[in-house]
Amino acid sequence: MSKPRCRLACTMSLSCPCCNLASGIKDEAGEYSTSIVEELRERERQLATLLANLPGLAYRCKNDPDWTMLFLSAGCYELTGYHPQDFLEKRVNYNDLIDESYRQHLWTRWQEVLVAGEPLTEEYVITTATGERKWVWEQGRGVYGPDGEVIALEGIIMNITDRKWAEASARHRLEELVYMSYHDKLTGLYNRAFLDGEMSRLDAAELVPISVIMSDVNGLKITNDVFGHQVGDQLLVAISDILRKACRPEDVIARWGGDEFVILLPGVDEEEAEEICAEIRSMISSLEKNPLVPSMSFGYATKVDKQTSLQQVLTLAEDRTFRRKLLESKSMRSAILDSLQQTLFRKSSETEEHGRRIAELCHRMGHVLNLPQTQHDEIRLLSLLHDIGKIGIQDSILQKPGPLSEAEWAEMKEHPEIGCRIAQSVYELAPIADYILSHHERWDGSGYPQGLRGEEIPLLARMLAVADAYDAMTQPRPYRAAVSHEEAVAEIVRCSGTQFDPKIVDAFLRVIEEN
Repeated sequence: MSKPRCRLACTMSLSCPCCNLASGIKDEAGEYSTSIVEELRERERQLATLLANLPGLAYRCKNDPDWTMLFLSAGCYELTGYHPQDFLEKRVNYNDLIDESYRQHLWTRWQEVLVAGEPLTEEYVITTATGERKWVWEQGRGVYGPDGEVIALEGIIMNITDRKWAEASARHRLEELVYMSYHDKLTGLYNRAFLDGEMSRLDAAELVPISVIMSDVNGLKITNDVFGHQVGDQLLVAISDILRKACRPEDVIARWGGDEFVILLPGVDEEEAEEICAEIRSMISSLEKNPLVPSMSFGYATKVDKQTSLQQVLTLAEDRTFRRKLLESKSMRSAILDSLQQTLFRKSSETEEHGRRIAELCHRMGHVLNLPQTQHDEIRLLSLLHDIGKIGIQDSILQKPGPLSEAEWAEMKEHPEIGCRIAQSVYELAPIADYILSHHERWDGSGYPQGLRGEEIPLLARMLAVADAYDAMTQPRPYRAAVSHEEAVAEIVRCSGTQFDPKIVDAFLRVIEEN
């Protein structure tokens, strides 16, 4: 009986399990026994089944730079997109599948483990027949002849792409967590936790000088209250970008709180710190109105001896920032107020002349009503800024030439409340906040936003309502022409007792008659 042919295409190597069993096992007549042949066939079948169902591919190849294949399992197609015969018949070279950046490394590693008689374990990237890139894990070892020479390489190669992606994703999430733990989410600057650590590190390094700048954004609360936190956030991001440009890469810039920033400047003395503050101020003043002109208050201090801690220096810088804000508070509020007025005049049809005409009319009505001087001052301020809340309304609504839609009108009616919030945030406007809130209330209770009735409406708001209505009717608007003085007066009289306080209308008529 002839020797059974190996179905694994192993070229009858001594390392093949079925060939090893087949060699030298014969009966007394020198023939292979039937039972042994059947056993060999069963083991061959089991081995073939194992290889066919093995994840990845099993291989046997020559130890040459092309990895010339002698055997490949059926998993070859699923892993590479090529059939085993493509490699066995040399239509495809496995070395060409390996990513070029790994080829030399893999060859070098194989030679090292073969000399040492150790197994090889490596991970690398291949490109399949469809162009897909896959991460693979290979484990193999050399097959040695009687004289210790390497006659072949055997091993298994498995797809680990999913595992590598999972590892990369986990690594990315970890990096994100580490980043978020030391950075401010909005601005990308360092946060307070990182700053504390850096101050401790710099204290331990005993480096001097180190300057600390503390800065505070002015007007952020008004921006958030009137235009929304999204606009306020945009302002903070713009300021953060300026701080990055004004500082060196080695400087530590951190968002200390809602509107506060701290900068650590290693190797910078007090004079240089003052110059940096001046540069930041200049850069911020060049920002566009957002929608208010942004500004910042600064305080700085310098560590000049190793015994002083940076926390002490920071506290001094913080105190100086607070004192600077107190000194600058009046001019800052004035700048904010001026910016608010300019924004109102730019966005709406309201003008400074409109406010002055109303103020003059209210002043004369105030004399008729015997108002004290304090209320004369308040009505003048109210006349100029009663519609300040319109800066929080969309331009498309304020400047629409035709009638407003129901949704647009609902937004327009929010301006008294917006104006009230603005006034409450600015010291000079706080006394007229309630008047601004009430200047669209009506005597019969049909006004907005609170539906106040009669004398529930503040007196100055009732006066403004009459003066504002008269001036609005006698001046042209984008959506209508002006009416005559006589028509406007007749309309005021007609609405007495419904829209307007009759007592205020009487005072208005006396002023009109006198002029």
